[in-house]
Amino acid sequence: MEKQIVREILLDQQSFLETKGQLVERDIDLSKTINSKEIVVISGIRRCGKSTLLRMISSKLDTRMVFIDFSDIRFANFSIEDYSLLDESILELFGDVAVFLLDEVQNAPMWQRWVNNLFTSGKKVFLTGSNSNLLSSEISTYLTGRNRVIRLCPFSFREFLRLRGIHVENVNRLTSREKSLLRKSFDEYLKTGGFPEVLIQNDVGLARNYFEDIITKDIVARYGIRDVGELKELALYLVSNTGYSVSYNNLKNIVGIKSLSTIKSFLDHLEEAFLFQKINRFSYSIKKQRALPSKIYAGDVGFITSTAFNFSENRGHRLENLILNHLQRGGKEIYYHLEKKECDFIIKDGPKVIRAIQVSENLSNKLTMEREINGLLDALRTYDLSEGTIITLDKQEELKVEKYSINVIPAWKWLLEQ
Repeated sequence: MEKQIVREILLDQQSFLETKGQLVERDIDLSKTINSKEIVVISGIRRCGKSTLLRMISSKLDTRMVFIDFSDIRFANFSIEDYSLLDESILELFGDVAVFLLDEVQNAPMWQRWVNNLFTSGKKVFLTGSNSNLLSSEISTYLTGRNRVIRLCPFSFREFLRLRGIHVENVNRLTSREKSLLRKSFDEYLKTGGFPEVLIQNDVGLARNYFEDIITKDIVARYGIRDVGELKELALYLVSNTGYSVSYNNLKNIVGIKSLSTIKSFLDHLEEAFLFQKINRFSYSIKKQRALPSKIYAGDVGFITSTAFNFSENRGHRLENLILNHLQRGGKEIYYHLEKKECDFIIKDGPKVIRAIQVSENLSNKLTMEREINGLLDALRTYDLSEGTIITLDKQEELKVEKYSINVIPAWKWLLEQ
């Protein structure tokens, strides 16, 4: 690249840090992040607020810094040899910079070496990326173990309420008016999901644009996929059937993709880009786990609302998907249970299963109530748990079945208690 172009990009991009706009506090301890000595890696789905988080971090720093967005189309021809030009341009334009804020760094070639060089020379580095590889153990190898990894997601329900100016002090001490407001807010959140700009513009149709962009820009362009139609058809099938168990053979026959290896590759790419999340059926045998069908969930319920074929029919599936999205924030291992009966989610911490959760839109039907309770009981017995949870749209009660305690709780309340 020409040095003049590099300088122009850098000068243009610094205005981002001064951009005016609503900054919603995220449920992240920024002081701990800012004061850590490691490289800070922020990874998450496209448009979930990673760049804005960098801006929030910059607003809390009183030092010389530089912001670089590697998704800028003008960096398309940036090569390894151009890092020296970049270093020179930064020094000439901004002096001895102490903090580097690097956005969508996965677009830069061999970025790990450059970031390591910055770190070893005493610079503080914050970087973002839209690929789950940045969350993997491999990143510690690339960055020689000196990193703190944050997975950023679309807004949680509490962050959504914060955006709407609704603050909840104590979820167990609410007036009937406050409860009504929270139920109404949750109905909106269940439909729109948590993408910040979708909520700010009140336009869930934006989520469909994100869905398309992730496929074309984060998957097709990055991996050079030729069968774009097949990939899109697979993604559309998955977003229309969230929460159902699937296998490679099953998808191969439904979508009409001839090769099992292609199906596997496509699913890996969709998951790496955070478009979908896969959970396995639990087994203490890893080999058996891999052979059993998985369940696929969308990265945000806004994708289901805006893109799925059967939106009007899938409120229960959106609720289940939303709960899975929230559970993913906890950093624990999540599976579904299927032995004699089925339980939607079990959570494993280290070697032990610690929680079992069912999700059901409505328990007014006696058969539905029995099915949900029996599935939960099967999980509680299997993993030697004393209590479990059934998350519903609006029902709340405490049940005692045999020796087991079952907490039936509305989703809005459960989300705020976590």
